[in-house]
Amino acid sequence: MTRLCDPPIPVEVELSPEGAPGRITLGPLLGPLSPTARWLAETDWWARPVAREYWKVILNSELLCEVFHDLHQDQWFLERIYD
Repeated sequence: MTRLCDPPIPVEVELSPEGAPGRITLGPLLGPLSPTARWLAETDWWARPVAREYWKVILNSELLCEVFHDLHQDQWFLERIYD
């Protein structure tokens, strides 16, 4: 089952030396992240530009989540939890 966080939940992410998300340090879920996939989404959806860097990550070696970095706001969000 998938839980969509609507609206997405702001989190603070610490990056690894390679630039990938390495740890969630502030938010409802905390801990180390192991990235599994990355993709970019850019569009002018409804005349409001969207530029996001999405990551599918494994949190605490057990929970698959989807986070994104809003490139316009320079802020990270938790968007989806897979269980």
